[in-house]
Amino acid sequence: MPDHGERPAVEVARPQQTVHREPRTSDRILLQGIGFVGRHGVYPQEQLEGQPFEVDLEVARCCARAAATDRLEDTVDYAQLAGLVLEIGTGQSFQLLERLAGAISEAVLQRHPDLRLTVTVRKFPPGLPGSPRCASVTLTRGPLPPAP
Repeated sequence: MPDHGERPAVEVARPQQTVHREPRTSDRILLQGIGFVGRHGVYPQEQLEGQPFEVDLEVARCCARAAATDRLEDTVDYAQLAGLVLEIGTGQSFQLLERLAGAISEAVLQRHPDLRLTVTVRKFPPGLPGSPRCASVTLTRGPLPPAP
């Protein structure tokens, strides 16, 4: 039989890669109701007069090491996270809740790039139609957890 240029299939052995990943976890660290008076809002009066805000931080991370060792070095320092929120919330001024939540997310992830973070910012604006208790924005940022 004539050779038509077909070559037998050759399997190439590939080195097996070892990937080390933290196990998927549902562990969460929550800081709820971090309160401050800030100058955020679209209207000039909101920028001039402070109004109350609250921030919730939810950090998704494996807490197994900290649960076993009882050492601060093996977890996220809650005081540091709350301090960042207060620093941004009281030291800067934004028109939109979305930008305030984004600035908080950016600051936390700059210090802890491995975290998956959810930030909720609430303000309590008087005079909105329907009298809602608050207006809020929730952003989730950071790396996605590894696939199983």
